[in-house]
Amino acid sequence: MRVKKRFLLIIVVLLLLSACGQKEKADSIKTLINTQIKAIKTGDLALYISTLDKSKPEYIAEKKSWFRDLQNNNIKNFKIKIININKISDNKKLAKLKQTYRFKDKIYSLMYTVKYIKKGDKWVDSDLNFETIQTKNFVINYPQGNIKYAKLAAEGAERAYKIITDRLGVKPDDRTVIKLYEDKELLRQSVKLSFAWQFAGWYEYPESIKTMIYDSSDVYRNIVAHELVHKITIAESKNNMPYWFGEGLAVYFTEFQNNDINTFRNIKKENFWDIKELEKLNLENMTNQENIRKYYLSSGIIVGFICNEYGKDSLLEIIRELGKFEYAEGTAAEVDGISIKRFHKVIPKVLGINIDELNNKYRKWIGNY
Repeated sequence: MRVKKRFLLIIVVLLLLSACGQKEKADSIKTLINTQIKAIKTGDLALYISTLDKSKPEYIAEKKSWFRDLQNNNIKNFKIKIININKISDNKKLAKLKQTYRFKDKIYSLMYTVKYIKKGDKWVDSDLNFETIQTKNFVINYPQGNIKYAKLAAEGAERAYKIITDRLGVKPDDRTVIKLYEDKELLRQSVKLSFAWQFAGWYEYPESIKTMIYDSSDVYRNIVAHELVHKITIAESKNNMPYWFGEGLAVYFTEFQNNDINTFRNIKKENFWDIKELEKLNLENMTNQENIRKYYLSSGIIVGFICNEYGKDSLLEIIRELGKFEYAEGTAAEVDGISIKRFHKVIPKVLGINIDELNNKYRKWIGNY
């Protein structure tokens, strides 16, 4: 009888320990998320980064940019609610979260799933629930069950790589991470909560290229080509390019290089901005789609004009000269002011004229000013 009682007692103890272990694991994820919320409320970037998977440097870079945006742009009532936590294995859990915040009198709400992995005795946030395939030059992270789109992205990305590296004569130093999203709003909020409009592709140095899932390798080729120009030229310039110039390079080398840039001359003034006008604008704050299109088109035409008038070598030399300044820490929008000043110093050195002379020459060239 005593043996039976002892046996039953051992079983009860084991069950209790098991239940406590399960509760501890669930509580570990809740504790991690609460730590992130605390870091956001107190503005403690180091604390927030300590909760992330350090084996993913592009993810850490992305979350640094995301965190700074949240802190610097009057994002209000930011909250994360845990909907459920599912155990996948002893070292992997998935948490479905609801994220809400208020910005400029609009309330945003989004549901998404985050993957948490155990490193040693510590759980860390390891990005969304992506699966992965690799190619020669890319790592494709894609939503679970979407291998079809990952393969299309891989095919399109490799074609983009050949096109852009041939045109620029420079290759990235490493494999480029590409992340595919099923939802444009999730893509937007993964980049910056303050960003005013939804976009098809995104890149900030040294982050990943981000885009949507598309049923066409040609679409991926076009988007990755644009973002790959950003990756290469931002690295070459040490992140010292004015925002408009970076976008102009991407537009020119992906869309305009095989076209005669002179076809844009004598088109109505209201369809274009000049350099001085572009320097005063913030693309990320725009909401009018026509103005967004106008920003990209204007930037690409100015870069095309520089290439047409002074040669491709001079255009690439501007990028290299910008790279002689110290690395500018921050997103393109954050460093735009200092980048514009450095660009103004480089133009006379490479082109032999100052920025005002360059702008006037462009205005005269395009006509209708």
